[in-house]
Amino acid sequence: MDGDEKVHREVITMQFIKIKTKIPVPSIITWGRAADNPLGLGPYIIMEFIDGLPLDEIVRQRTEDYGYTLRSDMEDRELETIFRQVANIYLELSSHNFPHIGALSNPSGTEVQPGPLSLEINEIESHGGIRVGHLSVALRLESTFRLLNKIYNTWSRSQILSTIRRTLATKYNYGPFKLICDDLRYGNILVNNKEELRIVAVLDWEWAYAAPYQCYFRLHVGYCSKDHQIRTVQIFSEEDDKRGVKTSMGVLMQQSLYDGKFWFHELVYSCFGFHEDVAWSSLRETLPDLDKVASVEDTKIQLFVEAKIKELQQCDLEWAAMKERIDKENAEFKAKLQRIREETGDLEISEVV
Repeated sequence: MDGDEKVHREVITMQFIKIKTKIPVPSIITWGRAADNPLGLGPYIIMEFIDGLPLDEIVRQRTEDYGYTLRSDMEDRELETIFRQVANIYLELSSHNFPHIGALSNPSGTEVQPGPLSLEINEIESHGGIRVGHLSVALRLESTFRLLNKIYNTWSRSQILSTIRRTLATKYNYGPFKLICDDLRYGNILVNNKEELRIVAVLDWEWAYAAPYQCYFRLHVGYCSKDHQIRTVQIFSEEDDKRGVKTSMGVLMQQSLYDGKFWFHELVYSCFGFHEDVAWSSLRETLPDLDKVASVEDTKIQLFVEAKIKELQQCDLEWAAMKERIDKENAEFKAKLQRIREETGDLEISEVV
């Protein structure tokens, strides 16, 4: 991905938040693009140091069966303290409107650069080795509507769109657009200590951008049960009331719990969703005919499995051929390196270039 662009967007976002909101963020001392770095180490940000503890180290525990979960001895009082502060962070962000979807272009927030830099785009570019940018949306639609339909004829485009329409608030399709952050998780929130749990800084804003209002139908409250998520929405509404000027966010969040929108957006944001997830089971409760809408005949499933097995076998063959070529090139390189060492008499020449 473009490191210069990523750093620039994070700086602009942090400056906007520092000026326009009450959210605690470090002050930026200086920053620069790769060309500005005298050490040649790439783009950089030097910012204020804020003493604090990562919130996820306080609220989570590691279990053998389920990985990280909410600490079993966390008191309701502690959770409510955290939830209320997180709710106010979302409310601060949602109180600003932007003309369209994209990254902020200046600290005042008056201009938005088309094309958000999201975590999803970053994963495709960093792990896939290909720049996709705005094409990620088109690729997602391609895989959703064409690839699935090619495999499952019963999953027609109209059926998929019918399910989406039931869980999207089309009223906000054309704005207002709000500032969101894909990486607003407990690990990026610092608190002063384990007792007070007062948030002193929110970090890592590179994945922030102006997005559809519907994105606020979900809240990131990691490691929490369905009951905790419901309580978070209630707290969100209470904090919204306290601000005096109703943003309608509290009402929308309450409604979204019962019509499926909250759980749908939880699933949309989840990169690794499984059938036992709280969001998935809750959405099935809200939309009991979901299985009927997305049903697939057993014969179609079998054909899909057989096709995937063939693809795996082909992949194994291609990988074996690739590995053989890599091993051959590696052996040739080592042989050439050995000749150079012998000719120069320098046996310390490293294999690392």
